[in-house]
Amino acid sequence: MSDFTLSKEEWYQSRDNRTNILSVDQSYQKSKIGIKVDPQVSSSFSIQLMTLVSCNIISRWCRNVTLDLPDCQTILPNQSEPSFHSLLLDIMRSNDPYGTFEIKDSFGDCDQILEIGNISSHHAENVWIHGDGWISGGGTGDNAFSYTQNDNPLGPSFASCLGSSILFQRAINENEKFYPSWHDLFTLRHDQTYSNFQTREFPKILDLGIVHQLGCGAVGSSLDYLISFTRAKGKFVLIDSDVVDYSNCNRSLSFSAYDAVVKSSKTDICKNVLLVSGLDVESHPLKYADFTSKYTDKLLDVDLILCLANEDNIWSSIQVQLPPITLHATTTPSWGVNFGRHIPISEWCILCRFKSHLRDTITYPCETGKIIQSENVEIHGVMPFLSPAAAVLLLAEMAKLGEKNYPLNENFVEYSIKHPFLSHVFPKKPIISCTCQNQSPTIFKKYRAGSKFWKNSKPEDI
Repeated sequence: MSDFTLSKEEWYQSRDNRTNILSVDQSYQKSKIGIKVDPQVSSSFSIQLMTLVSCNIISRWCRNVTLDLPDCQTILPNQSEPSFHSLLLDIMRSNDPYGTFEIKDSFGDCDQILEIGNISSHHAENVWIHGDGWISGGGTGDNAFSYTQNDNPLGPSFASCLGSSILFQRAINENEKFYPSWHDLFTLRHDQTYSNFQTREFPKILDLGIVHQLGCGAVGSSLDYLISFTRAKGKFVLIDSDVVDYSNCNRSLSFSAYDAVVKSSKTDICKNVLLVSGLDVESHPLKYADFTSKYTDKLLDVDLILCLANEDNIWSSIQVQLPPITLHATTTPSWGVNFGRHIPISEWCILCRFKSHLRDTITYPCETGKIIQSENVEIHGVMPFLSPAAAVLLLAEMAKLGEKNYPLNENFVEYSIKHPFLSHVFPKKPIISCTCQNQSPTIFKKYRAGSKFWKNSKPEDI
């Protein structure tokens, strides 16, 4: 911490600002949380990943965390620290240099306890989470679950978001009953039981082709963090002109406090995260408009676009280039996230999605709440667990791209990351007056039929 330039007061004021402007009860800042982990952590990919992602998210808003779990070897892929204890402490202390993070056999006076996996001394008042394969669950009360041996990161990661949300709701004095909530990320169904959910395989190799990731902020960097736990194949082209700021550190799974100190390029951080998984990665610290001007040769050589930015005219810029499949996700008002997909011709595009917000003087408020500073700069408020949850929905869709009967679900999803964690799935058709409806199917086919997922997506009328 000797090389950390902000004082304790300055650090927390800067880091937590994006949550505090939402006018939530700031008592969460004094919360003490204990995390008790299933002894199966030594051999279970799912339980290790749930523990790691939970610690990553919680340490970005809770300043005092104590863990109770056996030390073991890290079995998660692409991790430099062999001791799981050391891995957990390293990431929490990098997230918050002034926090108190310990591993002990007892919790003392913790305000709340999170149980990860099956805990023999389970207490009905404790928050529990389970995640395995495509399935996630969280709540209080009964919580038994049977784990399989698989390395799908989706269920464990989404469960971590659910658990952090419940802990946060309790920490700001929302004392409702948190009954069990289960989610199938393959079908996007939710229920109070998981008994009707089916077991499905995760791709042995996540072969994504050439991906243009437009935006390496909270959602994009969290997505890249989750991809690093998969066996991924392909090339990522990262495009974002921003550097890491202190306020970014409360919700991105990739950015550390020290990245903000040196103002690291967001694309460079994400590149380093993805490189460990063996992907080919290009970093372009540019605005998208500058990228399209400088690298016109790259605009047609792309299989998938991830639109995770809201800079000026980015949506129209994408659409006039006759994009292949485009995925996007944002955090939204009322503790929610949105996921959207555009299959050319047959589904609404991101211009359809954001058309009502296109103005010369504003950009779409992707995050909950906003204030306007005197110099006309917008600041958006956001909860710490929303961006990771949006990233999970993106990765879930990316994992389905190779399915023979793709698409498997509707193209627009709203998910509440606040108990009772309801979701709504909508079929969204193109808006008749939109640019995408005036583009020739013949030209689309000419320039995009060779892209990797064209046959899987089955565009209509082409």
